[in-house]
Amino acid sequence: MKSEVYDVAINENQAWNDPNLLYESAKILRRDTGEKVISVFYCKNAYRKLGYHFCAHQLNEDEIGIVFDDMYLNVSNTNARAFEALLMHEAGHLINGDFESDIDRDKASQMRVIEILQGKVASNELAADRFAVEHCGKNAVMQMLDIVIATRKKRNTADGEIALKELELRKQAVKRM
Repeated sequence: MKSEVYDVAINENQAWNDPNLLYESAKILRRDTGEKVISVFYCKNAYRKLGYHFCAHQLNEDEIGIVFDDMYLNVSNTNARAFEALLMHEAGHLINGDFESDIDRDKASQMRVIEILQGKVASNELAADRFAVEHCGKNAVMQMLDIVIATRKKRNTADGEIALKELELRKQAVKRM
């Protein structure tokens, strides 16, 4: 069964200067109706506030959106297809219902690390990548993963090695899709 088809609409004339605000930078729309499905926000200090540079996040009681910061702002300007693949990967998590469960996040994180050490990728990550491939194409998703890998290497954090291993495993899986 083919999933719904979605488009990304980038907001033009963006002038973001307040580091404490979220700016709606794009929307993910259903192609058939033009209905907004997911809001995409730029937040200068997303990592400091959320612990991620690019993520799906509970914005308020009624809305989950995608938030990114300066680390990925340049990607939105220099490689639109890879940026759309990033958005569609996160949209895949949201549309697949990955944030609707009451799962213990710490336990899920531990299980994810165990799977990575066993050479496996979590099924929700594979499903989100598959969603991005369906909407952006394999080449765009591979470019996106290469950008995320390069960005991750620059960060040089304690969890970087396991994150890089997962990203490489995801690349192998996307090649097989």
